[in-house]
Amino acid sequence: MEMTRKNRHLLDTKPSATTSLGLLVIEKGHVVAASDSFFSNYSLPVPVKKLSSLFGNIPDKIIDDLETGSVSCTYPFVWHTSCEADDLPWLFCRNVLLPSPVKDNWQFLLICHEAVSETLMTYLPVATIYSDSSAPLSIKHVSPAIEKWTGLPPEKLTGEESLFRLIIHPEDRSRVIDALNSVTPETSKFSIAYRLTHTSGKITWIKQELVPDASAANGAHHLFLLTDITAVKERQLALSQAEERYRLFFQRGPLAIMCIDRHGFVIDCNDRLAHLSGMEKKEVLGLNTLASTHPAIRDFAREVLRGRDMRYQGEYTIPGTESTIMVSVSAFPLRNEEGAVVGGYAFIEDITNRAELQRRLDEERDFNRLTIESAGILVAEVLSNGKILRTNNIVQEMLGLGAGELQKHLFWDILGDPSRKEALKEAFSKCMTTGHSTTIETPVTIDGRKKRQISWKINTCPASLKKGKNHDSDHLIVVGTDISSQRRLEEQIREIQKMDAIGRLAGGVAHDFNNQLTAILGYCQMLLMDTEPSSRTFKQLQIIEKAAKRASETTNQLLAFSRKQTLQPKKVLLNKAVKDASGLFERLLGENINVEFDLSGEDIPVQVDPGRFQQVLLNLALNARDAMENGGTITITTGVRNSSEFEQSSLQEGEYALIEVRDTGIGMEQEVLDKAFEPFFT
Repeated sequence: MEMTRKNRHLLDTKPSATTSLGLLVIEKGHVVAASDSFFSNYSLPVPVKKLSSLFGNIPDKIIDDLETGSVSCTYPFVWHTSCEADDLPWLFCRNVLLPSPVKDNWQFLLICHEAVSETLMTYLPVATIYSDSSAPLSIKHVSPAIEKWTGLPPEKLTGEESLFRLIIHPEDRSRVIDALNSVTPETSKFSIAYRLTHTSGKITWIKQELVPDASAANGAHHLFLLTDITAVKERQLALSQAEERYRLFFQRGPLAIMCIDRHGFVIDCNDRLAHLSGMEKKEVLGLNTLASTHPAIRDFAREVLRGRDMRYQGEYTIPGTESTIMVSVSAFPLRNEEGAVVGGYAFIEDITNRAELQRRLDEERDFNRLTIESAGILVAEVLSNGKILRTNNIVQEMLGLGAGELQKHLFWDILGDPSRKEALKEAFSKCMTTGHSTTIETPVTIDGRKKRQISWKINTCPASLKKGKNHDSDHLIVVGTDISSQRRLEEQIREIQKMDAIGRLAGGVAHDFNNQLTAILGYCQMLLMDTEPSSRTFKQLQIIEKAAKRASETTNQLLAFSRKQTLQPKKVLLNKAVKDASGLFERLLGENINVEFDLSGEDIPVQVDPGRFQQVLLNLALNARDAMENGGTITITTGVRNSSEFEQSSLQEGEYALIEVRDTGIGMEQEVLDKAFEPFFT
């Protein structure tokens, strides 16, 4: 038989002449080794039942434990030797049984020696109390292990009944004293668990048991075994607390909970589920879910018992109330250790309020989206470094780019102007620094030629929009309004106000000057009537008359400009009107100026004042002549154009007649071009 080296060393130890050391090694219900003082007449191994013949009344429980190998703790003071009974407790201290684990075997040591037993008992995690059988609280002897639980040496507790009472926890004291006082000399079974209090305040749970048979051997005394069960109690307490938490969650949680067995019958539920079922809890227990009239419950039971998780969300009508609510059901199968389905659980939540809130949020989201898309404003979510995250459809349609293409660009590169790039960056930075909205205007180029004036309002992005996104850069919401028409209208208003002021001034001057010219022409014509046509004076008067008439035409133009003179528009054909007007000014341009025409194939009817129309063309032709000192070509073009073809135009949508006058001259500088249509500018 295999034995540990330590056990063999103990067997080989020869006891001195003054000591009696007995060692037995017990394995699988048999004595497999023994010191010389035991079993000298037996051939080993010997069944453990033979121990009774050597030691007298060994408790049957110990014999059974040794045979089955179930001994897991120390049995101290468990039986007496063949010595005659005595009041001295150490006669019960000769025999100690220790587990000695050996691989794949049940091996135990039986030590029969007073000094060795006392030393072992000092360090073992058990204690013994030897007391009067008629007064269990009167301690005759207690082993040294008691000190680590109480902080008191054994001799302090011996014979001190009142002191032993005090080391029992106050909450257990009355119960323990009553239980110990109930022990009589005839008591053969006794067990109680309670707490001992250390002088430092530490609490230890112990289990006190009456050692079977050992006490009966000497009816005057009882032998108690005390074992530390603190770890067991802590596990029990943790389990109890976990069960209480589960009970509170099960009964008072917001979810309705139901448990079914493998046949679909309800074996447990909480009050919340009973409420949703419209019945008392006792009425719900025992119901067959597979036979339920509600498809959600029936499907839940069927799918879960097939081993599948199940999810359901929809309307549910509470029986008996006809009240319809929205529920969310989560169910899963319950399996045993082999993985077989033995039942299932279902968690049911009333999500009526959540569903209603979600519906309102969806409506508000749809309303906001529709508002943003139909309001004609530009909206973009942008990082503070200018990277575009997303835009509304208005931005995409204006630029002719999809969402993916826009995300490849920086905001100020595609929705700004190079001249305003730094200003945009500064506006972004200011918004991030102050947390307040910032406004800036920038021109935006469309299709490489059209420009729109956009007013941008830059706002910090709400935290809800940034949730779950990359926080390396902060987010901004940029809202833009196309103010091109507004700016053109403001410019037109300023122009109108300026022209109106000039017109009033010109009208006043022209009116007074016209009065003077009337007198000059009248008297000039009277003088011509009284003067000989062949005279020199007549010719001079004719020159005066001609100059006065030209001055009168100038005043008429001033009056027309100031709206003092009414225009007389007529319906004429554009090509014919251009040809008629050109016949008047071709003689004035000179031989080195060539006039060409590029007229539309179909003559276009227009509404104009013929006289003023001819005057406009004459002025343009004369200006073109002055720009071509060495001669050149003037080209007059007519046609039809749509209003959308004119950049920054305030025209109403539709088709318009076009007259274009081009020359091959030196052209005009930008500052001159800007004032080309101002009155009296040359």
